[in-house]
Amino acid sequence: MACGRPVVAYSSGGIPGIVVDEETGLLVPTGDVHSLVEGVEYLIMKMKLTGWGRVRERVEKYFCLEKMCEGYMDIIEKIAECLRVIG
Repeated sequence: MACGRPVVAYSSGGIPGIVVDEETGLLVPTGDVHSLVEGVEYLIMKMKLTGWGRVRERVEKYFCLEKMCEGYMDIIEKIAECLRVIG
């Protein structure tokens, strides 16, 4: 996605929060290799026909270094606040 290309990924863990199905890539059932292969084939054909313009935009908007650091700082601040309340 960071290279502006859609991805095919298993729909598990935090992945559905990163990949928007049918928008920035395809989500397939976890462990389903057949669906994974079909997804890659589908993306190759679709990219030839239409392209996918929003993939890089999503990465830059939500997953740039600045956003990631902000997220970590929020978590650290919440932990510190919990420790102040407990301690």
